Amino acid sequence: MVKRILIVEDEQDVAELVADVLELEGFQARVTVGETALDVALAFRPDVVLLDLMMPVVDGFEVARRLSAHAETRDLPIVVMTAMHDATARAAEVGAAHVLAKPFDIGQLVKTVEQAAH
Repeated sequence: MVKRILIVEDEQDVAELVADVLELEGFQARVTVGETALDVALAFRPDVVLLDLMMPVVDGFEVARRLSAHAETRDLPIVVMTAMHDATARAAEVGAAHVLAKPFDIGQLVKTVEQAAH
């Protein structure tokens, strides 16, 4: 069964690169931004959410809060993608399963998503 990955990222180039890499690895990927993340998650039904913490308008902390407050998305594994210097601590704040510090290695991206998806 193909695992679905929702990428919540405001930098279009990063989001498209991550989606392309994951699709080449056999995942189904969808990209969105913070404002629409919950609606897209409810429609797409991802197995994992890749979440950027630093986004304008609706940041990753608010996205995580919204996901955890909704019955259908509260148990989704979250992988935080961030350039914040205290990435692990910040990821813990949103209940993330894993952390990818930006810039990240493509191999590490795939490995982390595979771990989170199982």
